[in-house]
Amino acid sequence: MQAAEETWRQAIEDEEAASAAVVEAERALQQLLEHHLPTSPTVDNAESELDLRRSEYECMQQATDEAGAIFNLAQWEVVVAEHDHRRAEHEQSAQAVLQQSRARQLHASTIMVTPSHTSEQDEVRCDGVEDSSSSGNARDPPTDSLMAMAIVASQAFGVSPSPPAPSLTQTQMAGYLSERESETKS
Repeated sequence: MQAAEETWRQAIEDEEAASAAVVEAERALQQLLEHHLPTSPTVDNAESELDLRRSEYECMQQATDEAGAIFNLAQWEVVVAEHDHRRAEHEQSAQAVLQQSRARQLHASTIMVTPSHTSEQDEVRCDGVEDSSSSGNARDPPTDSLMAMAIVASQAFGVSPSPPAPSLTQTQMAGYLSERESETKS
């Protein structure tokens, strides 16, 4: 863009110089007409010089217009690039918000689907050690809860899960998820 601007500015300078040459040729012709006959060779030469300067000036005007158009196009490309960049940033920001919202919904759905522990499960012990599936330990969630999370995650991202053959509990959870999904869509 800088080169286009420099070319345009140089064309303006050339046009201004050509304009000054036209004015000077016009002045010279008018002075000659005061002292010579319009048909004299000196006046003819001055008229030819003026015509030449006018043609040069027209060429300089056209060159300035073309250089200006190129410079404006370069500026427009910068404006468009900035415009596109702002729009892309907006789109990324909007997508980030949607992804965060989906993640919160997924988390909320997972919490709602995870079966709560009953007091009977909490009492299951083996040689005085609490069973890991009923301990409430977040690092060792029950298998059914993991399966429910996988189903919810796959539905949230539009991927069909490939779980092992469903047990009765998993089938019930899948039905619950389907009902829940249809409720949220309506």
